[in-house]
Amino acid sequence: NDNFFVMFWGTFIPLQGAQFIIRAAKLLQNQKDVVFRIIGSGRTFDLVKYLSERLRLENVSFLTKRIPYQELPNYIAKADLCLGIFGDTPKAKRVIPNKAFEALAMGKPLITGDSPAVREALTNMKDCVLCEMANPKAIAESIMLLKDDEGLRKKIARNGYNLFKEKFTPKVIGKELKKY
Repeated sequence: NDNFFVMFWGTFIPLQGAQFIIRAAKLLQNQKDVVFRIIGSGRTFDLVKYLSERLRLENVSFLTKRIPYQELPNYIAKADLCLGIFGDTPKAKRVIPNKAFEALAMGKPLITGDSPAVREALTNMKDCVLCEMANPKAIAESIMLLKDDEGLRKKIARNGYNLFKEKFTPKVIGKELKKY
């Protein structure tokens, strides 16, 4: 349809920074075709949902039922872009989230927080878009960058998928482990 779907899924642990995604949605509320789909539940979910309600966001929908992992690709396939993590915790700077690899494997453009860990595997503006952690404005600007530039969005999605196939499939990782 005519909406541009931005998707986040997670367990709502602090390192994911879902509250920053909600604040980015607030900044984009006048972009009537930009719609956020938030899937999951967990430790900070109630706070995130409350924040969304308090901000009276109509561009955010929540799906809190437990989705079997093997069904997650059906939801990701409907997204125009996927969001990684944006938390302001020390651990957020030390990890690459599973959701980043899942988005790459699905051939979806990925926006995630810029961290030393992510830069070990991904390249900004080549196979993902990196933005400042814990910064709703940076998240919103990154979303609009990819929404407004279909060529860039497709390039990042294609490059991310190719990177996944080249370096992050179970077969490739297994070969690397065999060396050790």
